Amino acid sequence: MERWWNDFKHIWIDHHPRPDNLEELGYLLRQNPFV
Repeated sequence: MERWWNDFKHIWIDHHPRPDNLEELGYLLRQNPFV
């Protein structure tokens, strides 16, 4: 699971804008259907 999550994070970050702050991160996570 940990390895899969690590791969997923790298792929997701490569294809999505990196959030500038926690508020933006929360918004991005709410838009993500996998969460």
